[in-house]
Amino acid sequence: MLKKIIILASGNGSNFEAIVRYFKFNGKIDSLNNNINNNSINNNINSNNSININNNNSNNSNNINNNSNNNCNNNSINNNNNNNDDDLTDKIVDVKNNYVKIDNVKIKNVEKNKIIKNDVKKNKVEKNNVKIDNIEIILVSENKYAYVLKRAENLNIKSYLVEWNKKDRDSFFYKLEKIINIEKPDLIVLAGFMKIIPSFFVKKYKGKIINIHPSLLPAFKGVNAIEKAYNYGVKYTGVTVHFVDEGVDTGKIIEQEVLKIEEHDTLEKLEEKIHKIEHKLYPSVIERFLFKDIKINS
Repeated sequence: MLKKIIILASGNGSNFEAIVRYFKFNGKIDSLNNNINNNSINNNINSNNSININNNNSNNSNNINNNSNNNCNNNSINNNNNNNDDDLTDKIVDVKNNYVKIDNVKIKNVEKNKIIKNDVKKNKVEKNNVKIDNIEIILVSENKYAYVLKRAENLNIKSYLVEWNKKDRDSFFYKLEKIINIEKPDLIVLAGFMKIIPSFFVKKYKGKIINIHPSLLPAFKGVNAIEKAYNYGVKYTGVTVHFVDEGVDTGKIIEQEVLKIEEHDTLEKLEEKIHKIEHKLYPSVIERFLFKDIKINS
């Protein structure tokens, strides 16, 4: 059975690449470059796999057919077989004039074979006694300068670029609902997506959105968590994977890994250690969620 995840990412994208490599390259993440400076990307990244959704969006967008059952064992976020979903998918397939229009949203640079089936793993991989038959990973970013889009291009991952409107942040999430309606993911993964998720979106997909945070929550919530822990002088810190709720880093904890801060550790060294933990912990939690039928009370 095909499993599918949507990853929301804004910047460097090292966690995104770690997830992709874990599933598609049998966990080989040693070659990850965590020191890429986002500011080095000065021009709009035009990936052949990137689908650009412009800001001409109507708030009267179609509702997503959401299954109200939040059990983690659901096969998909969108399990309700509604004919409107099929109609919408048909519109996506019908590519004309190099773009597809859904309501008032244009999806540019689309090729039929890429919109429908771009990056599905066909070969079985044995990891922890779990057979991964099919896993499709899709990137969504709101930052056209983000290096994560380049990573997606290099890894042949389909990506959506949805422009961020500072005056109307909810418009991004209405467009994201359209993408969810098309792709029907099993899980939404935040990986360096530094935006507050509005309440209406969290409630709709409660139990299906997870995030990773570089501290042992509930300590050091919010931005610059590694630096906060280092400057505070704590002896132990770590990484937390948690469900997303309406607060900032307040969702139910799924898993944590503890790291002792050594006396000789610099801030840079500590950041490096934390990122290594993130790159192993996050994919393993996602795998459990998708393939091991973990039951977590969200």
